[in-house]
Amino acid sequence: MTRRALFFLLVGLLSACGQLATRTPDPSPSPPTALAWGAAPELPAAAAGATLDLRATLSLEGGLGPQAVELSLGGAPGASVLPSKLSLEAGGSYPLNLSLALPKTLAAGEYPLRLTARSGALEATLALSLRVSGTVGEPSPGQPVLQGFTANPAQLPLRGGEVTLAWSGQGQGYTLSVSPSQGVSVDHKPYAGPVSLPASATGATLQFAANAGSAQAYTLTLQVVGEPGSTPVQASATVQVQGGRLWLAGRADASPDDEVLLAQGLLHLLDGAVAPAPVLVRPDETFAVAFDAQGNLWVARQSFQGDVVEGYAAAGLGQPDPAPFARITQGVVGPAALAFDPQGNLWVANSWSGNVTAYAAEGLDADPAPVQTLEGGISFPTGLAFDTSGNLWVATSFSPSAVNRGMGAVYGFTQASLGEPSPRPAATLTRGIVAPEKIAFDARGDLWVLQQGTQPSRWLTRHPVESLWQDGEPAVPALDFPERPAALAFDPEGRLWVLTPGTLYGFAPDALAQAQPAPAYEYALGGAWHTLAFSR
Repeated sequence: MTRRALFFLLVGLLSACGQLATRTPDPSPSPPTALAWGAAPELPAAAAGATLDLRATLSLEGGLGPQAVELSLGGAPGASVLPSKLSLEAGGSYPLNLSLALPKTLAAGEYPLRLTARSGALEATLALSLRVSGTVGEPSPGQPVLQGFTANPAQLPLRGGEVTLAWSGQGQGYTLSVSPSQGVSVDHKPYAGPVSLPASATGATLQFAANAGSAQAYTLTLQVVGEPGSTPVQASATVQVQGGRLWLAGRADASPDDEVLLAQGLLHLLDGAVAPAPVLVRPDETFAVAFDAQGNLWVARQSFQGDVVEGYAAAGLGQPDPAPFARITQGVVGPAALAFDPQGNLWVANSWSGNVTAYAAEGLDADPAPVQTLEGGISFPTGLAFDTSGNLWVATSFSPSAVNRGMGAVYGFTQASLGEPSPRPAATLTRGIVAPEKIAFDARGDLWVLQQGTQPSRWLTRHPVESLWQDGEPAVPALDFPERPAALAFDPEGRLWVLTPGTLYGFAPDALAQAQPAPAYEYALGGAWHTLAFSR
């Protein structure tokens, strides 16, 4: 009997013996008690029509849960600040990257600006001083001017798509360059190098074709030339074609005694061609797979010889059986889930030691010791996920606490609390939850919980983002699976993928809002698979 089977036998025995206590609802989130700006930054002089980037610090004291903050700018007619709306956690200070957009009609002079933040009934104002040196003037004879250059959209889905370029300027003509050049056409003609455009041109259309499973950034450069002897003017824009390669871990029919980690190009998968290629073959069991921001692969394994989290460089994943560049063993006891926070730190759910350990982004290749350990209220953690605000959510398949004894829970830790010595969960989700094992967030911010200890109609539940901190009733999707699911994940285009031991199901994003969504994709994989992830 494997350690995985022993673990779930233990969970079943403890669940049968435990008694359910009356749940006490968590208190409703309260608004912040104070709102304050940090020191005012010094703004450089600018011309009308320019955009200024600045950094500022905003503090929210007290309160609980996400807080909506609105920003507005006063003092210079027509000037605006971006972003104008924020969602922050109360109880900490947050560095903000802001942009001030100045209208072209703004006259030269000194402007006392007021940057105002509002959260509910609270208001805080930051005083700034801006000096406008003058407006954008008319070009001198023969000197080219390029006033704007945009690419819409700047993000493309997996298959690529059409991008519309627009600009305004004055000169004798334009030159458009694209790097890299592969897979791009201009106005539906193959791109083979810089394209010359007349002075009357104000836009162009590019067509991008993406390779299967590969993320690609394209740099678009537009140059306007003037009369002989004038200096050309350039501007650049970036178009990102999203990546996404499906990775599966489990035991293949051809290798019943070894764990196999496979990679499958998602585009090929959607076209119906399932021909995954083996990447790693190991005798021990792979419990989790994750990718960092650089595209490096991280694998959590359990074996009687010792548990480990290994890192594999992105550049070497195309090679047969690559060697790891990192091995983490300190604090790793029964790793069941991996997740990276927005700062690049690695978090590991240790099911056998009953805690979650964090490892600093710097030094992951040197078997580092944990920089933080979460233990409060956690036992047998099996799932990790970060929401878009950087809050950490932990799935515990068995909970001895009085709140939900024996049934398990999902705990939420605010981003601000993760830097504290012994953070306590700010949210405990128990309604509709029985032995949660894996969790994931969709593009809207809803939390999906895959459960192992309930009836088939509730194997997968969706918890709306609006009620996460109040332990509200979940929305239960009527997803029909003949076998109990083992893992779930969302791809870069928002599709939900659910893995059962022998079958992979895919659901389109718009179908998930229906009462009884049907899978758009269904693939019989063969073997026994239990982990899936998507590369970036």
